[in-house]
Amino acid sequence: MRYPGLSIVIALLACGLASCSAAKEPPSGQAAADKQQNFRIDDRDTKKGEELQAKLMADRSVSRSDYEQAVKAVGECFSRYNLTFSNEGWDPVANRTIDFTFGNEKLSDDEVLGYGDGCQRAYLEKIQEAFVTSSKPVMNPAVLKESQACLKQHGIQPTMTETNVHDLLASGGKPAFKTVVKCIQESAHKIYPSRSIHVSG
Repeated sequence: MRYPGLSIVIALLACGLASCSAAKEPPSGQAAADKQQNFRIDDRDTKKGEELQAKLMADRSVSRSDYEQAVKAVGECFSRYNLTFSNEGWDPVANRTIDFTFGNEKLSDDEVLGYGDGCQRAYLEKIQEAFVTSSKPVMNPAVLKESQACLKQHGIQPTMTETNVHDLLASGGKPAFKTVVKCIQESAHKIYPSRSIHVSG
């Protein structure tokens, strides 16, 4: 079983504005959390990750390069616990997170999530939160162009000055909300057919 990384989980939580498809969403609940606690990453990884995040945030800002370095470190942490790592790259809808999945069919879900969540907390969590908070969503140009064309096909006239999801939703207006979201999803899937697309931010 493969699970989504932090960026995809955040998008899933934001999906009040759209129906989202993705890799299997991690199970929630105290019972699941208790079981996962049995599979914790080594204290050395926890310390190393905390030191990396502190170093990257030393100037009180997080750049795309900082974020990419943290994601690379997460992937290396995964490998130390026999988890495969698939980096899908920057989210084409908002460009504020890097989408990735992790897993190992030979391990139990509790093992995968216990080690996987541990690596993400140690190496990425604070970095991602800081980057998402401080950056503005900017849609991939190709996805934006395709989305605008889709809106026109549905009788919605975009301003052609849009740069993100919120701009497109504003151009469509509340009555066209679902149509706009569908256009964005379909446009992104058309250009990135193998990606899990999440419309948020």
